[in-house]
Amino acid sequence: MGEVQLWQADGLGTDKETLEKVLRIFRSDGVQGIESQQALNRYIQKLDDNCIREMDWIDAEATLQMLVDCCGVTVAFQKYVKAERFIKQEKVDSLGWISPEAYREVVGKYEERTKKLEEQKDRILSDYTRAAQMAEDAEEKIFSLQDELAHCKADLYDFYAKAGKLPDYERR
Repeated sequence: MGEVQLWQADGLGTDKETLEKVLRIFRSDGVQGIESQQALNRYIQKLDDNCIREMDWIDAEATLQMLVDCCGVTVAFQKYVKAERFIKQEKVDSLGWISPEAYREVVGKYEERTKKLEEQKDRILSDYTRAAQMAEDAEEKIFSLQDELAHCKADLYDFYAKAGKLPDYERR
């Protein structure tokens, strides 16, 4: 971490060999520390469109990663498009960038799926509430029937007691 990286050197050039070294070091080591990150940002800021095109030709993936790491996605995209003066659809597809129409289509599908899941959740919650209410009602009915059974047994016991015919199991 204490090593000074190439782009931290003052007066670093923009020739092809230097660009190759910068990309090779970035690909192998990345950025080591905040000072290195700031130096790389300054170096990238001084690169013109031809240098960015040259870097892209040398190693497109490392160039894009470096631009994104240093500038953020939006600025990196703008720099890249400006350097290329246009962007090919194959490149857009390979990088995962999508058109606004495709984005709206994907968002629409997810919104539709979310709506269906919300409806399904509401239906399940309603079914659960209904089942819980039925269980509660059944429990109340069981307690009610148990009370009624106890009253019937008591009435039957009273009837046998009045007739003097208590069952044998009660006389012990």
